[in-house]
Amino acid sequence: MWCGLSRFFGHHHRSLYRSRLLRVCGLPVSAWHPAGCTTRSTHAETHQAFLSTLTPAGTELPGSALPDSAAGGLAFLKDEENRKHRALNRVAEAISGSASQNVDSRQRRWANAARVPTQANGLPWSLASLASLLETRVSGVASSMDPFRLVEQHLQRLAAEVLQAVAVDHPVLQRAAQYFFELPGKRLRPAVVLLMAQATCLQSLGTVSHAQLQLAMITEMIHTASLLHDDVIDESNMRRSASTVNALFGNQLAVLAGDFLLARASVCLAQLRDCDVVELLSRVIEHLVQGEVLQLNDPGPEHARNGRSPNTPDDWPTFHAYMRKTWYKTASLIANSCRAVTLLNPVSRNQPQIVHAAAHYGDHLGLAFQLVDDAMDYSISSSNMGKPANKDLMQGTITAPVLLAAEGPANVDALELHRAWQRRDKERVAELVRKGLGVEKTLALAAEHAREAQNALVAPSTAADGISSAGALPPSPARDALCHLCECILARQR
Repeated sequence: MWCGLSRFFGHHHRSLYRSRLLRVCGLPVSAWHPAGCTTRSTHAETHQAFLSTLTPAGTELPGSALPDSAAGGLAFLKDEENRKHRALNRVAEAISGSASQNVDSRQRRWANAARVPTQANGLPWSLASLASLLETRVSGVASSMDPFRLVEQHLQRLAAEVLQAVAVDHPVLQRAAQYFFELPGKRLRPAVVLLMAQATCLQSLGTVSHAQLQLAMITEMIHTASLLHDDVIDESNMRRSASTVNALFGNQLAVLAGDFLLARASVCLAQLRDCDVVELLSRVIEHLVQGEVLQLNDPGPEHARNGRSPNTPDDWPTFHAYMRKTWYKTASLIANSCRAVTLLNPVSRNQPQIVHAAAHYGDHLGLAFQLVDDAMDYSISSSNMGKPANKDLMQGTITAPVLLAAEGPANVDALELHRAWQRRDKERVAELVRKGLGVEKTLALAAEHAREAQNALVAPSTAADGISSAGALPPSPARDALCHLCECILARQR
């Protein structure tokens, strides 16, 4: 099952790939390892110093460990416009060839970039931009590190236990429910949960309890159930380079299999006997439905809003609405699972800065993942993605590359893009998205969120609710793996 991990991350290839990209952008390879990075040899030395900064054991904390409903989880999106502007500026700097280059007119830079889709060596501008965006990385983890290696044994155990958890007397239902679990995949979400468990086990770094392993399994079950339902709604017939459950068993059984997985996940969740964790993961299921409804109501060619198709680009969803939907559909599961796994540890549970750091990491990692996924829909072929390319366009789902192509100094004619979108003219929309640097801008925003995910773990900060994370998580191999995972997500090709 895990033989695909080396192909997914391609460590040796990615090392050469990153060095090449840095040279393209005129950046030294040493930029990948900034000064002040924590190495493995210093982890044990700094752990005790970190523990002295924590809330004393037994201290009663004010209020609940949970965020104030869904609004609390989305509070960080209030800064999204600032992130977007930073992303647009970084793309402009990457296109210019140097972040420090003095250019009289940024407008001219963008116009020139729009006319040249690739560099002389054939690398897309989006990749060159990405190399520039990563020069300020904070983790300092060796580029050859496999972030999944630390939890590989746990993931193998989880793979066996999840098949047992979804076993049922009816053979057809069991086959449909177990189908995706038997396919090779990234298993990103349970890996993040397990790594976060290791990174936040303050009394013994690197340890994962049985309850935390169960939570990782529950997270994967909820995610898989959402995929089964999404494939029915989207009428998809391919995922992970294989046929979907609805293509093999029909829509009705696919929906029932998804319902069954959610039911089994709920039983496993109740067995944890932790009301706060049950509430968090129950909200995730609610958020998945809310996100799907928001997407169904996107005013695309097939999903008219208020009974009418959009007449102008002004009728398209705002970028904030797109990010809100993205948090519901993708980031909520990761963020709330990261929060929940810290609550299952009796020590980290009483450290609000640890709980906040874990959730904040999940918020931004989830958004970065989905932004890259949306960019890939316009830049990667179906064979490489493992699922149909241009799916968002054909289904009328408006995503970041389209919205951002119509923004900024290099923006294309929004009305022309809108008309091509309404016609579902795949070639013309792709051309306009490319001309408007929609993919580059989307990747730049993904890098902003990836950087914030890293900073949540290693940099002091103060949350919107006033909780300070002085020191965030203690240095450890698991924390480094979580930071490095952000880079892997930005560089993924499927």
